[in-house]
Amino acid sequence: MAGEIRYIPVWQAHNPHIRADAMALWARLKVLPAQADPVARADEICMAAYDGNRLVGVETCRVRFLAALDARFAFTNVLVDPDYRQCGISSALLLHSYYLLAGWAQAHPEERLAGTGFVLVNPKLGRRPVVGDGFFLIGFSHEGHQLRITWFENYRLHDRDLALSSGSGHALRWEWAWRRNASGPVADAMALWTKLGMRPRGVETRDRTAEISLVGYDGERPVAVSTVKPVFHPGLGEIFAGLSLVVDPAYAHADVRHRMAKENFSRLEQWSAADPGKPWAGLMTVYEDPEMGAFPVDPSGLVLAGYAKSGGQIRLNWFAHAQVEPGRAVEKPFLLSG
Repeated sequence: MAGEIRYIPVWQAHNPHIRADAMALWARLKVLPAQADPVARADEICMAAYDGNRLVGVETCRVRFLAALDARFAFTNVLVDPDYRQCGISSALLLHSYYLLAGWAQAHPEERLAGTGFVLVNPKLGRRPVVGDGFFLIGFSHEGHQLRITWFENYRLHDRDLALSSGSGHALRWEWAWRRNASGPVADAMALWTKLGMRPRGVETRDRTAEISLVGYDGERPVAVSTVKPVFHPGLGEIFAGLSLVVDPAYAHADVRHRMAKENFSRLEQWSAADPGKPWAGLMTVYEDPEMGAFPVDPSGLVLAGYAKSGGQIRLNWFAHAQVEPGRAVEKPFLLSG
C-alpha cells in the first residue's frame, strides 16, 4: 500500500542521491535499451516520486523539435515501480513536470520551449484523444505510437501585439441552420456571399447551402456565415467537421470568429454524439489570418495542430465522445528530432 508520495523536481539539478536511485531502479527493472548510457539518461531526470526513502517513480525529459508544429517540446518518459502502479503516480508526475517546465520556460524565453509531450506506447491505453490535464493527441509516430502534447499557457506563436480579446463592439445574434432547412438563414448567407464576391463558382447552390451551419446577424443584417463539411485528417486517420468562416470586413475581429468556432463546436458535438453513425471526431479549420492565432490554444478551444501548405494554421479540437485506436499507421506520421 502506497503511503504519502513525495514529488521532487530534479530538472537541471544535479542530485547524486536521486540519480543513484534512478539508475538502480532502471537496472532492477531492466528497462533501458542495451545501448543506453545510464549516466547520460540520469542527466535527463525531470521529476522523482518517493514513498518514504523508496524511489517509486521517475520521469526523464528530452527537448525535441516537432517540425509539423515548428516548435520545441519537452518530451517526457515515465517509469513507475510495478508495486505502485494504478496509484495515479504516472499522471501526477506528468502534471508536476508540466508546471515545473512551464515555469522554467517562462524564466528562459530564449529557449522557446512550447510545451510538454510524450509518446504513448502502451496499447491498452489511449482510447480518449484528450486525457489528464489536456494532453492532446496530435498525431502518430512512424512506429504507430500516439504523440500527445500540451502547450504552455503563456507560449506565444509570434510577438505581434494583437488585440485578441478586445471585443468587436457588436452584440451579434446567432442563427443555427445546420440540417434545419432554414430558408431565411440560407438566403441571408447567399446574400452575404454575393455581397462579398465569395459565392463559389463551379459548386451547386444546393450543395453549398447544405453546408451552412451558422449565420450571425447585427440586428437583421447578416454579417457572418459558417459552413461545415467532412474533412479527412491524414495524420490522425480520422474525419473531422471542416469549418469555414466568412465575415463581413466591418465585423472581422478575431473574437467574432472565435465565437463562431466555439458555437459550431458545441452544436456539432451534440449533433454528432446523438447519431453514432456520424464518424466525425471533432472540429477542424485553417486560420489564414495571423490575428486569429497568436496563441496555440485560442479562446474557442481550438488547438494548433500543424500548418497547411499555404502557411495557415491548422486548428482542431476533439469531441468529448471521440474514441481512437491506441496505435495506428497513418499517411503522414509525425517526425521528432533532437
